[in-house]
Amino acid sequence: MNLNDIIFQGRTGKFRKYLPTLSYYIIPLLLLGWITYGIFFNPINLYDSGKYTGQWSMYLLAFIMMVRPLAVLLPKLKIFFAFSSMRKELGILTFYLALLHSIGYFFAFDLTPADIFNPQDIIVYGFISLLIMLPLYLTSNTFSFRKLKYWKQLHRLAYIAVIFALIHVGKATGDIIWYILVAVFIALKIGEFYKLHTNQKTINPKSI
Repeated sequence: MNLNDIIFQGRTGKFRKYLPTLSYYIIPLLLLGWITYGIFFNPINLYDSGKYTGQWSMYLLAFIMMVRPLAVLLPKLKIFFAFSSMRKELGILTFYLALLHSIGYFFAFDLTPADIFNPQDIIVYGFISLLIMLPLYLTSNTFSFRKLKYWKQLHRLAYIAVIFALIHVGKATGDIIWYILVAVFIALKIGEFYKLHTNQKTINPKSI
């Protein structure tokens, strides 16, 4: 399997097979051990673990939210379709990373509920994003998909979660790139909607 197979054919080899095990168990448990070590033995390590899990969760969340519109807008690049089929596993891993980031920083900075819910603080944006992600995580299973009448509508809240998360990181870092990503994300969703809507209009009902 070469690079051409991955990008244009969407072949991911054994990665797709082992992704659930990596996302649900191995990576979260390793990171939990890292943060637990920091809480009890090494406060500096706790800060680092909280920082990096936050960064990784943000990169992954932004990627998950953008991969579907990219698949629609760039159909020849099958790699985006391949990753679209992995959004469930990647989304669960994102939640674990965000949760561990929150736990790490909660202990590293001795945060209180007043700090978390302060509307003037950057923390509240990240916390809102995490709260939105919680019901999505809890319903990311076959049982919920079959039983919940409004499952699709519920999981569209992920778009709001990613915007709050991007604002959170933008305010935390002061880096304008995160606000640019918000604009790019919105532009991609508009482009996706326009293309899907246009394709539906071009279908002749009599030919169906």
